[in-house]
Amino acid sequence: MTKRLFSNIIISLALCIFLSPTNSLAGQANLAWDPPDISTVVTGYMIHYGTSSGTYSQGVDVGNTTSYTVYNLTDGQAYYFAVTAYNAVDYQSEYSNEVSIMMSPPQYLLLTLNPGPGQGTVSGPGISCGDTCLAVYNPGAVVSLSATADPGSTFDGWSGGGCSGAGPCTATMNENTTITANFKPSMVNYFITTSVTGTGGAISPAGISSVSSGGILTFSITPKAGYRVAGVMVDGEAIGAVNSYTFSNVAANHEIAATFTRAKIRR
Repeated sequence: MTKRLFSNIIISLALCIFLSPTNSLAGQANLAWDPPDISTVVTGYMIHYGTSSGTYSQGVDVGNTTSYTVYNLTDGQAYYFAVTAYNAVDYQSEYSNEVSIMMSPPQYLLLTLNPGPGQGTVSGPGISCGDTCLAVYNPGAVVSLSATADPGSTFDGWSGGGCSGAGPCTATMNENTTITANFKPSMVNYFITTSVTGTGGAISPAGISSVSSGGILTFSITPKAGYRVAGVMVDGEAIGAVNSYTFSNVAANHEIAATFTRAKIRR
């Protein structure tokens, strides 16, 4: 029979759960203990553990260290731990105090993305953000997401391994999941207004023209016979006596005005 000569060891325990991209979620217990206050030289320690209190079906010799991590523990299972010390002639201490821990169940990551070019917000349990969100859920959790477009944008549908189409998005969390919310800029129309001083010519197209966001429109400034272009103003700024002007990548309302004068007759 193994002799028990050492005093008790006090141990402490911490639990970590790691999430991996491959869903290989393994429980691990980090153990640490104080060495016994004895005259005999300790040459190593044994960790004893099992799934019932006081019954240790597994053991590991960790050598002469006072901390160790036990890996590959089953998620959702309770474990009980104790430590013994031994010396060079295999004398072993009594068991330390017992500590127990319930291994947490695995959890899965939900990543929501909004790549643009439109803008909006994705919201749901634990999620409310714009470009990128990351949330953690228990296995089997049902997550309902909604998409709200910002002014100037519209929602263009879901994509990814979790949802698709423009309808409601409901994902069941049985794996790490990525869902993309697609927003696009709304179709906005802007207006370009023309005006002419006097009767010496015209701008074409005349009046008020409607141009979609990002569109392009060219105006012709044409004097009548016996007249010439005296000057053209765009949004209140003089651009010279030009005969045409193009608005491109339209993103606001604009004005263009022309002034004509009689042409000088050379004798």
